Amino acid sequence: MRIVYTICTLLAASATQAQLHDSLAEVQIQAHRFQQYRAGYRSIYIDSSIRNIYHTMSLADLLAHTTPAVVRSYGYGTAATVSLRGSTAEQTAVLWNGFNLQSHVLGLFNLSLFPVDWVDDITLQTGGNGALFGSGAVGGCVLLNTRLSFDKSWNTKAAFTLGNYGFNRQFISLGYSTGKYAIRAKTMRLSSRNDFSFANTSLPGNPTQRMANAQQLHWVVTTDQLWRISSTQTLQLNTWWQQQNMELPSAMTEPASDARQTDYALRTALNWNLKRKTGMVAARTALFNDKLNYTKQSSGIQSSMNAVTWVSEVEFIQKIGQKLRFQSGLHYTFARAENSGYHSPKELNRAAWYYSAAYNSNRLRIHQSGRIELADGRRVPFMPALGVEFQLHKKLKLTGNVARSYRLPTLNEMYWQPYGNSQLLPESGWNGDVGFRILNHWSHAQAEVGVNYFERLMINQIIWLMRGMDPEPLNARKTYTQGAEFYGRAAVNLANGIRAVWNIQMNYTHAQNKESIRPGDNSADKYVIFIPRLTHQHQLSIEHRLVSIALSHQYTGMRYITTDNSQSADAYHTTNAAVTYRIYRKLHQFALTWHAFNLTNQAYTIMPFRPMPGRNYQFTISYTL
Repeated sequence: MRIVYTICTLLAASATQAQLHDSLAEVQIQAHRFQQYRAGYRSIYIDSSIRNIYHTMSLADLLAHTTPAVVRSYGYGTAATVSLRGSTAEQTAVLWNGFNLQSHVLGLFNLSLFPVDWVDDITLQTGGNGALFGSGAVGGCVLLNTRLSFDKSWNTKAAFTLGNYGFNRQFISLGYSTGKYAIRAKTMRLSSRNDFSFANTSLPGNPTQRMANAQQLHWVVTTDQLWRISSTQTLQLNTWWQQQNMELPSAMTEPASDARQTDYALRTALNWNLKRKTGMVAARTALFNDKLNYTKQSSGIQSSMNAVTWVSEVEFIQKIGQKLRFQSGLHYTFARAENSGYHSPKELNRAAWYYSAAYNSNRLRIHQSGRIELADGRRVPFMPALGVEFQLHKKLKLTGNVARSYRLPTLNEMYWQPYGNSQLLPESGWNGDVGFRILNHWSHAQAEVGVNYFERLMINQIIWLMRGMDPEPLNARKTYTQGAEFYGRAAVNLANGIRAVWNIQMNYTHAQNKESIRPGDNSADKYVIFIPRLTHQHQLSIEHRLVSIALSHQYTGMRYITTDNSQSADAYHTTNAAVTYRIYRKLHQFALTWHAFNLTNQAYTIMPFRPMPGRNYQFTISYTL
């Protein structure tokens, strides 16, 4: 970490000196600090061509196939979470229109419940930043945003998908806008039996079995509205309702399951922006209601959860000249949860003040941020962050950042009976990275390559340990993580309007426990479980106005599954393909898309003894106006 901090400091100092004679650059004010104050961080924007390929799938599928994120799935159609740079799923924030979707009860967000075509912008930011994103943004974050436009009249999109294992998905989006008002409504229904065959490697002879108790039914409805109140004011209202009924299959090593779970969510967010000549005022508020019901009749288990979260923010942005910008804001979160695992309803209150200062010019960007927070009356350590970008050459950019990040205990960790611990300390640590990016343009092509090196040290990491027959959360871990990322992209415009694009990402992560989790457990200096040391992804797409072809390949390396590293899960490869044929009739577009997943019919598991399906297909008919 000292190496990263030293390089960032030297980079900022030398770059500032080189900027004394630069011309002034125009500063553009935007509503969210997440776009404006992340200099020095790597942001992976999922462009529309990739989203169009994966638009019928979940956010978990998209991130697993196209980004360096590690997606942990407990089986096809079941819960899926994301982690970045060796972090846990609780240490990766997922933000929807600026609001964190991580549950204050579980600390997680299930990515399998989020359809790709539900938002307009998807960005993955690697590296922790507690100052900007608050609790849980340790390894990085996923930013999800809706975007509406005025003066677009009517627009419509509909899609119908059929696939193996009873997969059936219907989607429709209707929108309308004038010069002062825009509205869009979307709805989706998805059902699947998920009854694929697999080889049960836990039994002698690896017999072939069929997945049982794995059906799901998923409904989602969203509305987005945008008002132009005046030439300087806008108001946006987003609502999101969903319900998913799932059967939960057993692992290979377990007897047949009859477990079932229903997830229900209602989320509303309101954003108001006022542009001024030299800045902006913004206010946001959101109300979330999440419910979960779990039953397992064979064991007599029935549990439920009902959580309400209210979040409010107000922030001010001020330009100072052409190169400087300052932002300051207040944040408040209230959450209340009723849970069958608690003696009584529990609440949390969190208040924070944050600020960001930015210097932007043609060649240099320096952003410094900080956050002070009170969590239920206890002060969280000050969270600073510094990011630097320097355009050393017209084709070469240097980047670096160093930041403090943290994660506050969840309600389950504090109050779950019998051993919830309300005195748990927040997880906290320092992280940073340095890197470079080379971008070159030619008349008919462009190419980009980049490398990042990162480090992170976390203390007071919370882990659940068994105490007799029941789990107990403790501040029991110190972890050190370092690694490197390589990424490249090449795009070529060929004859007859054909465009070819190739993407590659390779990621090496070395994550270790620096202390024993419990005395004598032989976990000190061992690798953190479920974190692959090596992953890489490749995508090749050939696009034409009428036809597009995409091929992707992913490799996930070996993962340890026990804290003493005595057992591991095998590495695996997956290959996927998609072909789309489009038909245009004036303003109308029809598209036929064929997807093939796991082309090589690889037998693999992401989590131990949780099989994934072999080769399977989906076919989609879509219409756009």
